[in-house]
Amino acid sequence: MVTHDLLCMQKTKMAANLENCYCGRRLFCSLLLVLLLLVSSVYQEDVGVSSPQFYQPRSVYEYKEYRNVQLFHFKIPSQVTEAMWQFLGFLKGDDSCPYLDIQIALQWGSYPVIDPTNSSFPDNTLLKRTSLLEFHTVSNMMPLYLRMSSPLEGDWFAAVYLPPPTDPDKIQPKGFGENCNYFLGSILQYHKEIDITTLIADTDSPQNIDYGDYSVLLKFFVADNIGAVTFKLEGCQYKTPTLQVTDACAVQMASRADALPAENSNWLDCMKDPQQNGTCSLTVQQPKRSKWYYLRVNRAIQNASIGFSAKVKVEDCGNQGHSYLYLDPDIENADLTKLNKHKVGMTDQPETDDPADEMTMLYPRGDDETSASHYYDEVFTYRMYIEDTDDKFQSIPNIFDLDLEDDDTCLPDAPMQRDKYAADFTILYSHTDELFNTSVNVVNIEPDKASILSFETRPIVEIGGHIRITAHLLQQSNSTENVSVHICLRNGAPPIFEDNELICDEEMSTTINSSDDYKILHMPYPEPGIWYIALSTQCYTNVSGQVVLSPCKEITEVSLKVQMEPCMLGCNGQGTCRRYYSGELLFATCVCSNNYLGWACTNDTYALSEDFLRLQMLLLSLSNLFFLPAVILAAYRMMFVESLVYFYTMFFSGFYHVCDSGGFCMMDYDTMQFCDFLASVLAVWVTLVAMAVLKPQYTSFLHMFGTLVLITITKYDRFSIWIFVIPVLAGLVLIIGSWDAF
Repeated sequence: MVTHDLLCMQKTKMAANLENCYCGRRLFCSLLLVLLLLVSSVYQEDVGVSSPQFYQPRSVYEYKEYRNVQLFHFKIPSQVTEAMWQFLGFLKGDDSCPYLDIQIALQWGSYPVIDPTNSSFPDNTLLKRTSLLEFHTVSNMMPLYLRMSSPLEGDWFAAVYLPPPTDPDKIQPKGFGENCNYFLGSILQYHKEIDITTLIADTDSPQNIDYGDYSVLLKFFVADNIGAVTFKLEGCQYKTPTLQVTDACAVQMASRADALPAENSNWLDCMKDPQQNGTCSLTVQQPKRSKWYYLRVNRAIQNASIGFSAKVKVEDCGNQGHSYLYLDPDIENADLTKLNKHKVGMTDQPETDDPADEMTMLYPRGDDETSASHYYDEVFTYRMYIEDTDDKFQSIPNIFDLDLEDDDTCLPDAPMQRDKYAADFTILYSHTDELFNTSVNVVNIEPDKASILSFETRPIVEIGGHIRITAHLLQQSNSTENVSVHICLRNGAPPIFEDNELICDEEMSTTINSSDDYKILHMPYPEPGIWYIALSTQCYTNVSGQVVLSPCKEITEVSLKVQMEPCMLGCNGQGTCRRYYSGELLFATCVCSNNYLGWACTNDTYALSEDFLRLQMLLLSLSNLFFLPAVILAAYRMMFVESLVYFYTMFFSGFYHVCDSGGFCMMDYDTMQFCDFLASVLAVWVTLVAMAVLKPQYTSFLHMFGTLVLITITKYDRFSIWIFVIPVLAGLVLIIGSWDAF
């Protein structure tokens, strides 16, 4: 977690002068934000200062469904010591418009998962987020400042909205009542450390904390084949002003991935270790892979100069991490019979210019102390080819077929294959056998071991969907064991497996028992990165009503299906899954119908009965048959234009209400709605023209002129009251004028 301090500043002189300012234009308030940026700058330290990320004021709406939120996207680079957001809310309207609280949810990595209406999520929905803050500001032009120490690097997203309406069922034509519009603008600033020493594995790095300094920052890059990282301080000494030297590590240290350690990080106090003997070490099991780890060493005593040598040792999992991606330098001497007779050729093959044929190891394995010192100094490059032994394309086999050593920290994982479909947020992840066969997604779990698979969600483009994981325990007909399968998810690194048990956050795990049919896990708006799914087993028996756990003796098979879908559960058949853009950000969400609520339209607290819905649809649709006498009468009197418009209105209004009620849609919803609104107002116009006393050539002109105008304003804003007011007023003036002239 990151430390944060939410500060609502007192009114400044400028804010007090602007409190009653009327923001007639967004441009003025944009300039106001820039002025606030210049006046309220708080970055006076001699460190790197950012160029501000500025968002012009954007409209904010009442929250009814997730489609009503406005999304803001911020980018924070690495090595940031402090970030500060400035939020400025204001309203545009008359004096009757109240000041409202503008709600803000700020999250790292993905869109905030929020539920202001307290509706519901489906069962087994994973809601744990790496960093999620929720707060509010008032729309009175008083800036709100949010300071965050040591934020995570990468993408941050803010979801902005007004509180849900107190009377959500109230229908008010647009243009009537209070015309209150609310806006929010934002600025992000940060400052960062410029120079941080980079550590190299098994290489001493002398460091010193002088009298005037408080801490030292170091960093180390963890590759994706590392099972453990140990930060070690050796040769610690501190010297007092009296020149007395003591051999002890008078420091505290903490490490963190993708961000500088913060005050609430897990700090190790080296002074509390009586056996330190001038050394202190901090070990991170299963560190996040392909990430920068930052180490902060703070002084634990004052008025002393502290010196030490920092070193990093890593547990290199070598080819166990991804057996078919990372090759051991001595693989030419390896026993290839374990590879199911698949032939792997090395550097003897002719060189090519295709970069896909090359594999580079940043962390070569070695069994002695000297080999580790070559990290970053030597880069082993191999060219690999695969010979076909039959007509089928073959690959290095699935790692579950390899006879790997039992090692808690170096557990193998199998990257899943991505099958991306044309529609947004539609991906199928599958794991393959040695022939790339994905027809049966079955994972074998050996007793006292964990099986791990991994899949990737990409930043920005794939965070607006929903991950669905379906697990089904396959029971063996001749098995006598009752099995419980523990499933754990973790982003960035596999879960830790100790003492035949997965160490996992309860909010990111579930269990399947022999009595269960299957389990489905849902993860809305997943955070980006490599996700690891770990599975382990535990058997149990029921003895006199007591559950007795025991180790399993047989291999357990689990059918596992992982996929990305736009919406959860297909909106439960009680809504429509739609994709929306907020600025440049795309996301999918359910639009529920029939008073259903929730992220997947599963909350039926206020839902209408099926009989009532059916009656409502029939009344709305069949009521349009009352246009039939007008159609016949107009045709009988040779008023064919009017007859055609009435028929057009009857047809599209009837089928639009069928579609709007969740029934048959002969066209897409938006087209049906446009035709219904246009037909309604056009019927009013041709009726008023028919009531006027005009010559035929004038009548023909007004029909066409009115049609073109109404198409334009209906397309511009079909919900505005003016699409009815304008033709009615124009028609009444036309009638009065023509009758008076007559």
